[in-house]
Amino acid sequence: MKILYLEELHEHGKATADHTTLLLNCYAKLKDTEKLDAFVRAPGEIKFDLDTAIAMCRQGGYFEQAAYLARKHGEHELVIDILIEDLHEYAAALKYIWRLPAEAAYPPLMKYARVLIAHCPKEATKLFIQYYTGKYQPQQDVVAAPEI
Repeated sequence: MKILYLEELHEHGKATADHTTLLLNCYAKLKDTEKLDAFVRAPGEIKFDLDTAIAMCRQGGYFEQAAYLARKHGEHELVIDILIEDLHEYAAALKYIWRLPAEAAYPPLMKYARVLIAHCPKEATKLFIQYYTGKYQPQQDVVAAPEI
């Protein structure tokens, strides 16, 4: 019954960050990935607190759902954080960075320089050379990180 109530609050746009936390905790405790996916991937306008939902998905080990939410809402640095810190998908993170405008690529390049060079030395070095010689252009032909 608690879940139904929380789902209705979200459906009608009356949920707070605490309601979102509680609902996502319920899904996680029940290991109801199907409902969690449906909640996260619901079409239309967002009916929950985005930051709370991403944090709760990450905390519960639902990294793909967290990355999906971050990507869908243009939270580029969060997408990269999740790809590197949680999923350890370094090549996917690098490909994601390649598709960003120069000003959006800078913060994750600074934050993850060592990690990217350690795990994807050739590709990361190529990206850094392009970036710091002023030749960086967002790559449209690079396949984006898979839709999670």
